[in-house]
Amino acid sequence: MDTALNAYREIVELHRRAGDTAALASALTELAVTSQRAGDPGAGLAAVTEAVALYGRLYYPDPGPHGREVARTFLVYAECLRRSGRPADAVAPLMNALGMARDAADDGIAEACRSALQLASAADPEGVRAAVDRFLGT
Repeated sequence: MDTALNAYREIVELHRRAGDTAALASALTELAVTSQRAGDPGAGLAAVTEAVALYGRLYYPDPGPHGREVARTFLVYAECLRRSGRPADAVAPLMNALGMARDAADDGIAEACRSALQLASAADPEGVRAAVDRFLGT
């Protein structure tokens, strides 16, 4: 796993130096996934937080043809939050990812969002319910 982490860190730095924002965001997302798998959700959270910010600058408010990629990044962000002990904070990125996945007609990401929301709710039922209510404005 260390080899994969080092490879993604190197890829991140290459894209950062090249100034390729979209490729950097994608590489940061992969670094986050690999960090989670290595048991370090904190490092994953740092990487994917930057990826979300980059995608926000590139594609907000409409990711257009990049919706699937951005949705996956939001899903990874939510999972890092949940695995870092912040399940209620995962709600907004999950709901956003779910909307983008539906717009992109990606049933796989949409189902992963629903599953992640159930896991978050199991970890903190009241906090997640309140976060859903805030997100929906109810």
